[in-house]
Amino acid sequence: MTNGGTVAAPFYLQVQVYNPLTGQGIAGVTVTIYRSKNGVAQSSLTLTTDSNGIAQICGMSGYTVSDQLQIGYPDVSAPGYITAPGDSNVPVTTSPGVPSFC
Repeated sequence: MTNGGTVAAPFYLQVQVYNPLTGQGIAGVTVTIYRSKNGVAQSSLTLTTDSNGIAQICGMSGYTVSDQLQIGYPDVSAPGYITAPGDSNVPVTTSPGVPSFC
């Protein structure tokens, strides 16, 4: 979320770990998310998925419309599943208002 100006607005994040064959979420998976702003590492978050395979955070430290954000994660592993490769550049979208999951 951005306010369109130079005052920082909150950052919201929702991820889902799921079985790509069934689409079923995988519960209890620890996921570490890395965040960079303008090419500088800002923070890492460690989240655990819920019963639907979803992990989320609401209102994390802000950013402005001119900031370039990059979200990434290392390999993800869940018991009984093959390790999924990490991604160093996950798409980030801007939306008005607070997302429904918050």
